Amino acid sequence: PNPFSRAFFGGENLLENTLAFTDAVPIKTVGLATQRLQAGTLQNQVVIGVFPTGESKMTTTCHYKPDASDSGVLSVTIEKTQVLEATWGGGLLDQLAFPSGDALGAAATVKMKVTYLDERLRIVRDAMRETACFVFTRTD
Repeated sequence: PNPFSRAFFGGENLLENTLAFTDAVPIKTVGLATQRLQAGTLQNQVVIGVFPTGESKMTTTCHYKPDASDSGVLSVTIEKTQVLEATWGGGLLDQLAFPSGDALGAAATVKMKVTYLDERLRIVRDAMRETACFVFTRTD
């Protein structure tokens, strides 16, 4: 539990509180979400539009490695979050990185189950919350 998180958002879990806060931002759009896994680095990007500031790609960079106890699971640790390709202040914002892994502490590492259905379709689940399920298709 984080005292700031508990006092400011009224909950124990910093990650859940952060998501609740961003979900409450008015007049926003959520666009294409992508995920890239390559050579131990995982990058998640989501196009976010907030009126009147325009669009940007909220980008979270993580590192991953096979979980020692289960070959079907990856251990993923969040490193940083960036606002890339913003229509407002893009040049400046692209140079900044928030150390979200440090801010999340122990919650920065999650277990991720990856199932490949074929060369184009991948299912990703949070190993601790089976209801957290994402489906990704290859576009190239």
